[in-house]
Amino acid sequence: MLLLVIPAFGLVLYGHLEQRRIEAARVREAATAMSQLAAANQENFIKNSRELLATLSDIRFLVLATDRSFCQTHFSNLRKILPDYVNFGLIEMNGMVFCNAEPTNRLVNLNDRPYFQRVVQTREFATGDFQVGRLTSQPALNFAYPMLNEKKQLTHVLYASLKLSLLSEAAAKILLPAGGTVMVLDRNGNVLACHPAYNL
Repeated sequence: MLLLVIPAFGLVLYGHLEQRRIEAARVREAATAMSQLAAANQENFIKNSRELLATLSDIRFLVLATDRSFCQTHFSNLRKILPDYVNFGLIEMNGMVFCNAEPTNRLVNLNDRPYFQRVVQTREFATGDFQVGRLTSQPALNFAYPMLNEKKQLTHVLYASLKLSLLSEAAAKILLPAGGTVMVLDRNGNVLACHPAYNL
């Protein structure tokens, strides 16, 4: 007669390893779901900003204005209506700000800003990188939209600066497992949002 003996320790060890494998798979699934949710939140901000700028581009009396103070007044009012944004403005093709929601008497050139350069190169909606605004001195994520004339020539770049804190607020709404962290990075690896913040 053949007697097969399996030590109890082997059974316990196998059971423990199997439990750990199942838990690890659950953690991976949860992490994937959370990263997809975080990405969806960010995509929502981009989509909303694109739609907002597209709508503004159709308000011809504003985006084709030649009176700087008139344009600035309307952008300033727009910022009051849409407090998620720290600034709105129009940039001329040489990079000089024609008008914006932030009152200023100084000349400001934004031709080095990635969102401006991307619109000039592609003549399409563009997302910028993390930056502290030259006019507002606040951290923001900028979005830009091409303004074309009847001949389809690029005449101005319309832009909106989204409050960076909104990304952190959205990240904070994601339920994390114990010790988990959600982080949003831009294309250069800059941290745009992190929750919990103390993990930064």
